[in-house]
Amino acid sequence: MIPVTRCSALFLLMFAFSKAPAQQLSTLKPGPYKVGFRAIHQFDGQGRPLAIGVWYPAASTGKGMALKDYIIAGSLSAEAADSVSTNEFKRILELPFLYHLDKVPADVYRGLISMPLRGFKNAAMRKGKFPLIITLAAPDAYPVTFEYFASHGFVVASIVNKYDDVQNDSLIWTKPTNDLAYLLKYMTGQAYVDTNRIAAFGHGGGIQPAFYLAMRTPKIKLLVNLDGGVFSDRSKTTLSPDYKPAQLRASLLYISTQAQKGYDDPRQWNILRNSRFKVLVRSEEVRHHDFTMWGILVAEGLHQRGESAKIVEDVFANVHTMILQFLNKGKLAESGVDQNYFEYSAAD
Repeated sequence: MIPVTRCSALFLLMFAFSKAPAQQLSTLKPGPYKVGFRAIHQFDGQGRPLAIGVWYPAASTGKGMALKDYIIAGSLSAEAADSVSTNEFKRILELPFLYHLDKVPADVYRGLISMPLRGFKNAAMRKGKFPLIITLAAPDAYPVTFEYFASHGFVVASIVNKYDDVQNDSLIWTKPTNDLAYLLKYMTGQAYVDTNRIAAFGHGGGIQPAFYLAMRTPKIKLLVNLDGGVFSDRSKTTLSPDYKPAQLRASLLYISTQAQKGYDDPRQWNILRNSRFKVLVRSEEVRHHDFTMWGILVAEGLHQRGESAKIVEDVFANVHTMILQFLNKGKLAESGVDQNYFEYSAAD
């Protein structure tokens, strides 16, 4: 691992305060709309605090969002200092199993989280109704992804909560699924949402509540699984009382890394009868966390991916293009898949 030097810290600080947004991913092209973001804090029926983030096509600009703003927006406590959230984000970034990073120096980290993104805080929303994407995620986990979808005319709503450890394997995903159901109900009550075009998105564990909720309700028409282990025995998917594969009608796009492929149980895929489109990343260099904000920082901010950076960048951009095609058309044609990077299959 190449150590972060004082020279690189200076570069990062210069980069962070430039006018260019953090999406250095040169082939990831935003859509025609400005992007607004709102943080909404509520309590559910049991008095538990919820943090909701909403990205949307904006009619105006305003105060630009930096990564730090997204990190703070996910706090469940109004009394907590901002440093609680930023320290937790740094702790995750430095987790050994993610990228085996050395500790990131404080000045470098301040530069990283000061990076400007494309969103504008509380910008006025464009008039009209927009298709909705719901997800269980903190605002800081996928801001580049959600800004991208909003720039192409989607409203993206995320929800985050704090969960206790559950000893009963059949109930692991019940509360997260209930929270996503809460978000769905809240968002479909908003006048700017096209309730006939609703999708659910999940990466990693985030696919579990999206998968179950799509079995609970036909309101969800499209389901995007980005390298989530919902078909893996490790996720204990089939044990949940919400697991009712015969009731899944939403079309499914599943994008998988090589690592996740090794854990998937084909029987759990084959038992489904909905339209399914599977895309497998060919390169073993692409990792699960490359699709998160932490992965972007490691590759684009800390420059710690070495020769893998180019393939990671290209795959990241292509994945977003494929998801957008799926969201717009309800399916993914083989012609929309770059065979240099991916393997494609479909089951209708």
